[in-house]
Amino acid sequence: MSSGAPEGQGAAGERVLWHGRASYRSQAALLLAGAVLVVVGAVLFPPAEATGIPGAVDAPSAIVALGVVAAALAYLTVIATEYTVTDRGVRVARGIVARSEAEVRGDWITGTRVSQDVLGRILGYGDVAVATAGGTGAVLAGVADPARVAAAVEGAARAAPPYKSAAHA
Repeated sequence: MSSGAPEGQGAAGERVLWHGRASYRSQAALLLAGAVLVVVGAVLFPPAEATGIPGAVDAPSAIVALGVVAAALAYLTVIATEYTVTDRGVRVARGIVARSEAEVRGDWITGTRVSQDVLGRILGYGDVAVATAGGTGAVLAGVADPARVAAAVEGAARAAPPYKSAAHA
């Protein structure tokens, strides 16, 4: 869930402009599918013993298990990705056990693009693509209030100090 954390200190004195995760609302379809499967499996199908068919597969348990897996997948999708926008750039960290992190420096950011599908417009989530001179630098997927996140990214681009290489220092 996105938590527009209050401004604070990031790594090496960076000022955090926004910090969050994908919104659970962005996982609404998967969560709904999981809930429907649990209800269908638990309520509509009789247990294998009730069918009287020897060796029948317990369909309700399998359907309920699929529903639980769908809900777990939605939960893991949210907690496995973390976004941070600081006055020096944008970081995207992904993973639970194995972790990868990508960073786009603020002075490389040339703009942002917000996209929302119909469900995203209704539920208030969307994707923020961070553009760089070389293309898309990062995508902050499924964030709540994507216009606010895009504004924070634009703020990072304005606040970032220009890059100085060791050769020019």
